[in-house]
Amino acid sequence: SDTDGIFHIYAMDVTRNSGRQLISVLVASFMPHCYADGNLYYAEYLAEGYKIAKLPVDDFAVKNELASASQNQSVSIGVSSSNQLENPNQNIGGSSNSTESAVSVQTGVTRTTGLADPADEPAFIMAGNDMYERPYTPHNAIIELEATSWLNSFNDNDITPLPDSLFGIRRLGDVPINIPTRYSSDDRTFKPYEDTFTSFSIYPAIRFDNYSKIRGSNADLLTSGQFSDLAANLWRDTKVGMYFSSREMLDRLSLFGGVLIGPGSTDANEIGDYVQPAGIMAMDRDVFLIAEYRGLPFIQRSWSPPVSIELFNIRRNVENGLQIEEFPCTACLPDTTSIGISYDIWQAQISLISKLNRFTVAELGWYHSPYRVSTNSFFSREFRQTIGGSSSRYFIGNTFTAGLSFKLHTPHRHSDIVQRGITASIRHSYQPSSLLDGYDIRGGELIPQYNDYKIHTSEIDIRHGFQAIGNRLFDVRSRFYTNYNATNEYFFLDYIGGLPGMRSYSFFALGGNTTFFTQLNFHQPLFERIHRQAGRFTIDKLFARFFAETGNGWGGPLEVGNNLKSGVGAELRLSMNSYYLFPSRLFISMAYGLNEFDVNLPESFITTTGQNSVTFGNEFLFNFGLLFDFDF
Repeated sequence: SDTDGIFHIYAMDVTRNSGRQLISVLVASFMPHCYADGNLYYAEYLAEGYKIAKLPVDDFAVKNELASASQNQSVSIGVSSSNQLENPNQNIGGSSNSTESAVSVQTGVTRTTGLADPADEPAFIMAGNDMYERPYTPHNAIIELEATSWLNSFNDNDITPLPDSLFGIRRLGDVPINIPTRYSSDDRTFKPYEDTFTSFSIYPAIRFDNYSKIRGSNADLLTSGQFSDLAANLWRDTKVGMYFSSREMLDRLSLFGGVLIGPGSTDANEIGDYVQPAGIMAMDRDVFLIAEYRGLPFIQRSWSPPVSIELFNIRRNVENGLQIEEFPCTACLPDTTSIGISYDIWQAQISLISKLNRFTVAELGWYHSPYRVSTNSFFSREFRQTIGGSSSRYFIGNTFTAGLSFKLHTPHRHSDIVQRGITASIRHSYQPSSLLDGYDIRGGELIPQYNDYKIHTSEIDIRHGFQAIGNRLFDVRSRFYTNYNATNEYFFLDYIGGLPGMRSYSFFALGGNTTFFTQLNFHQPLFERIHRQAGRFTIDKLFARFFAETGNGWGGPLEVGNNLKSGVGAELRLSMNSYYLFPSRLFISMAYGLNEFDVNLPESFITTTGQNSVTFGNEFLFNFGLLFDFDF
């Protein structure tokens, strides 16, 4: 029963409809089974997953060994629903005049326990009674009990396995077979498994982004009381939509996707503009679909790699996002015309992932990335005519990648906080691509101009978790990346700031054609074995993480200098489980960059202040989130 929010195991006296709690656990216990060795076995969910637990009889039964009992008492052991127990704390037994009873284990296994004196509580011992004796039962349940009671004494020694010939044909049709069956037909049909999917789960979603800020910083607008401008910012960057998922029952195929659109990202004259297909397609959007299939049909199942097919699409509308240089007259100085543009980013990828052994996973992948830019129509003062809007690809990329990852871990009590052992990955990628350089106006049309690139990159990422200084937990992470075909394009730089890298600096603060950073982490337990229930969450432990990091990027147009940039920070890590099954990890971190430097922005980069550089460092940065694992 989960009357207190946790599934415990109870014993129930079916003649009196009363019971008591036998086992109290911290998370959940299921599937109790009284075995012939005198122990109670059950499945208990712990931090490491499901474990089989054993409880000796004497741990929960009255210690009166009454093996010579001449009377029986009905007892049902199981994870019962709350309405079955009149009083979960009431002892089973007590005064009884019953002379005929049996033990029914709710999982379907029947045992018998005896009482020397009806006033004594039952000792959970196994008597050699193979017959099922029905206790007093309300009349409306008698038919159901009689229909299944014979199973308790059924002898299944004569059941023979199905012949191997039935399993030898890969595409097997329906085969009639005969199995002697009591109270039912002997005719059966053996047929291949047909894919069965769960129903689609749909989760409505609303999200607030913070990238356009058309009326200025939200924080400044809030503190200055400019609520109408703040509302305009929020409306511009709000997205609504849903996530959905479904899977095949054997997990051979799973689907997960989402659709989010921004109704405030386009101008609409009336409500109908928001529901027209053309209006919806013009809005900012985030769309993705991930399908994973386990086992290729032409490869032996044990060796066949899972195939992952993923599709992503992001659309962003940027007001005055493109500048065209024009000469309004022969003697005029050049003038700049600003045009609204829209970006459509697509990526389709196929990955083959194969586990070579218990420590090593290999991956092969191909990504196709067509990025498209669309321009709005505008009036050209040089040609004195309206130039129609156009749409062209500004990036056409294909990436071929191969990687190996290794996990050599030693299990320990706090593996959910930090792994003890070595985690490493190595990856090489080849990317032939074309990147938009600009536009020419020819014959009254905008003609895109491209630069071609062929780029080889390598990446190594290593993390080592260990115990030192009185068995305290530490880990060191180092990452190295290089682009063998160094370019001067911001687009191809590797960035190492932000949450996945150096948290003491923003994501775009540090980057280059070659990057490196290393991070030392110390993990200090604050509270262990909390074991508190908070709604759907079971709280386990709280750790503090202190870290120091250093790194830099070299090559490329950022020009941040060749010296290493350093930072320090601290983080709280809360380890939980939700709904007993799903790991949940909450973190709140603060970091401070010890070096201050300026990053040059490209000429076409648009800022709300009109600056051509941004200063990073000597500031506090905060991150927080709720994830499935601490994998950073």
